[in-house]
Amino acid sequence: MRVFSFSRLYPKLLFPGKSLKEQTRLLGTPNNTLFSIDTLNPISWKRTARQIAAFSPTLLVIPVWITYLVPPLLSIIATLRPSCTAKLLFICHNVIPHDAGQLHLRMMRRLLDKGDFAIVHSQKEKHLINSIAPGLRVLKHYHPIYDFFARGRPGGNHQALSQLARDNLRLSNDKLVLLFFGFVRPYKGLDLLIGAIPEISRRLDVALLIVGEFWRGKRRFERMLGDLGVQSRVTIIDRYVPDEQVWEYFEAADLVVLPYREATQSGVIQIAFGFGKPVLTTDVGGLSEVVEDGKTGYVVPANDPGAIADAVIRFSRQRSEVDFGSNIASAREEFSWERLAGLIEEVAIGREDGVVSVD
Repeated sequence: MRVFSFSRLYPKLLFPGKSLKEQTRLLGTPNNTLFSIDTLNPISWKRTARQIAAFSPTLLVIPVWITYLVPPLLSIIATLRPSCTAKLLFICHNVIPHDAGQLHLRMMRRLLDKGDFAIVHSQKEKHLINSIAPGLRVLKHYHPIYDFFARGRPGGNHQALSQLARDNLRLSNDKLVLLFFGFVRPYKGLDLLIGAIPEISRRLDVALLIVGEFWRGKRRFERMLGDLGVQSRVTIIDRYVPDEQVWEYFEAADLVVLPYREATQSGVIQIAFGFGKPVLTTDVGGLSEVVEDGKTGYVVPANDPGAIADAVIRFSRQRSEVDFGSNIASAREEFSWERLAGLIEEVAIGREDGVVSVD
């Protein structure tokens, strides 16, 4: 296997965050990866296509998550064809970006029309691809669990690690700790979660961890916390968290909250499941397909702070009765990397007719 990746992915205009490259020891050194694609340099697109062709692949797997990547990907595919006869498989994390219009839809249709297969992570995304690229064979596999983050933890049992994490974050054991994790962007609905805190705090001793880079609007959230009088219950950690430090925030949390206004799927859910943590999510995109209400977490209507508050209070009552960790562990096979790899292998060796996609 050979991996071709990006020497430069986004210009600063599209990515206001501090870093795009993760330096991690948890996954080892990628010695089979060539960082050759500069999305702003068409010469690199042609050069990468020639390098791919020299490798003579039988299957070309292309992750897709934003239409900004369509021009370089179309160029690479066009340069490869027809001399390279490899099957073309797209792994679509987002068929179209959040808040996308018709232009994005047309661009993605052009790209998907070049493929042979696609793997998506939700039934909604499968229906969308079927509608815009009906000639594409579409398979579904849920986003796998990110369990490698747990490798960054020190030794100790769950209780000891939770205690250590809370001590590091200066959180007492008697608090119910909620975690919002990841880049802060408007579609993620952080304001809805903050709006639920006053009602929750009237019933529970609650603390909210907001962990992730604010691309814009941080002061608005800080003003909102002050206006609601809940700033003492909220800790903001405005930075990108290295892989080795992710464990601390998830081990400290009782419940991970995704108050999203819209979504396709979410890696945050699969990080939470990797730590055995239940998830409260809104019923948008494919999120309700991976969180089982009352068993691995809670699913509530979107754009409703009251529903978020009710679910948190419900969790506080049920957490001693429901073994969320065991329920999450029982669902791991459904979200396994081995199962995804098997699906890709079946496509590669031409046995895709025997592939079973969970619908």
